[in-house]
Amino acid sequence: MMPNFIEGLAKLSFLDSAEVPVVAVKTPLGQAKFHMYGEYTEFRVRTLLTKEPETVAWISEIEAGEVLWDIGANIGIYTVLAGIRGLVVNAFEPSPTNFWLLNQNVSVNELGRVRCLSLALSDKTGLVPFEVDLTPAAAGVNQIATGSSATITQAYTIDDLLKSKVVDTPNHLKIDVDGIELEILRNATSVLSGKSVKTVMCEVDESDTTATREIHSLLESFGFTDIITRFPPYFDANYYLPRANHLFRRA
Repeated sequence: MMPNFIEGLAKLSFLDSAEVPVVAVKTPLGQAKFHMYGEYTEFRVRTLLTKEPETVAWISEIEAGEVLWDIGANIGIYTVLAGIRGLVVNAFEPSPTNFWLLNQNVSVNELGRVRCLSLALSDKTGLVPFEVDLTPAAAGVNQIATGSSATITQAYTIDDLLKSKVVDTPNHLKIDVDGIELEILRNATSVLSGKSVKTVMCEVDESDTTATREIHSLLESFGFTDIITRFPPYFDANYYLPRANHLFRRA
């Protein structure tokens, strides 16, 4: 029996969440599934193995059971790969749309060792304005704003978040947050000064030579001396320059 308050009202068109296609992708780590929710999502899934092959190779080398923090997880492309690999993953994504899709992708892959956290990591702890890209899900230009913003999000420093004891201490850090990588690392001394973190994969804007130099100097001061700058195939057409992934290993 239908309620009387809908009597005579025509049903509006909609896309049921069950109708959103799920695509399975074969990877070196096993089959990965992703919800295809718009063109940005399609692009990220289609280029899963070719856009950042250095990231795929790095995740493949990490021992199962170790802890990865995916900071700036977006819709979980690499979170899912890490989960399939058998890693314990804490995936951080403050964008509301991307966070919803991140959870969907973790769920469809049945990754019980992956935790999704709807918060930002930054140089301070507290509520901060957050600039959300209102284009379709999987957009990458979402960042903490310096001025007013319609969206407010909770931010933590890594040091403060670890004090809360609600997250696992990381063995590996993946940081891709479009501009505040250095600020995040400066406020991660409690974990970087220990021996738990073995590698750090950090996207670096090499046009900012000062920040690039300071990221290297900071991590070198904590014993990360085996540094590899990765320029994957997509740089052939200079599409993403001057950004590159820098991989730091503890000596």
